[in-house]
Amino acid sequence: MDFKTQIAPASAWGKLSVDALVVVATPAGLPKGLDKSVAAAVDAAVAQGELEWKAGKAVLLIAPAKLAAGRLVVVVAADASAKALHKAVGASVGMLKSGGSRSLAVGLAVASGPAWAPSLAEAAVLAVSEAVYIYRHTKPSAPPASTLA
Repeated sequence: MDFKTQIAPASAWGKLSVDALVVVATPAGLPKGLDKSVAAAVDAAVAQGELEWKAGKAVLLIAPAKLAAGRLVVVVAADASAKALHKAVGASVGMLKSGGSRSLAVGLAVASGPAWAPSLAEAAVLAVSEAVYIYRHTKPSAPPASTLA
């Protein structure tokens, strides 16, 4: 699995050219300055009852309007800690790993608190790696590997 760090302001997340965009928020909701297309899709999901601002809640949106990404996953983490981020990203990748997504971007949408710190980035990378791992070496009956690269 390949990982790379790409800095993109929250106001440009809708333009990221990936198969899936994972937005990790907290129960406080979305911060100001988030991409308008992403915010509109999330607000619509909340208005329709598909997403609640409670820890552990998540929604997968297919082909959201005006987003470059074909899939948008919004997951609500308990807080902005590395442990909560690891759990939230792992859950969101679980929703994507058996689908057609080949690439994803993870964005941390917190209203206040720390921006990406090395521990948060490490937690996100480990969560993705653990979520797509399948032991296949001596188990021919194992399911096919995830297409998520």
